Amino acid sequence: MLILSGCAAHNGDGNPITIARPAFGGEAGFYGSVELQRGCIVTGGDRPETVLFDPDVTLTDDRSGIRDGPDGAVIFFGRKTWAGAAGLREGGKGWSIADIEEFFGVIIPKHCPTNEVVRLHDFQSE
Repeated sequence: MLILSGCAAHNGDGNPITIARPAFGGEAGFYGSVELQRGCIVTGGDRPETVLFDPDVTLTDDRSGIRDGPDGAVIFFGRKTWAGAAGLREGGKGWSIADIEEFFGVIIPKHCPTNEVVRLHDFQSE
């Protein structure tokens, strides 16, 4: 029972996965939504991608979205947004999860999608 309780508590936290330093790779544009699914913040759509955020991105107090920095844009879950993007893993190809975790200084929870991982930054609300 303790194992199930621990998983349930961890599964529902929904805190952003924030990188240890503002490192970034290739640059592309992102237009879409971010959502909270099974305790993970992911991109919306048919193939949800686990999102890595800048160190100062936080969950809003009411847990309805994220805030990009202390004075930055508030992005509500399910609403369209623009952001800079770098695809790190697509269809299980690209960076390995171990390499992503080491380079960015993160731990991607096991219950989050790992076939698709993207780094998003500099959000602008629609």
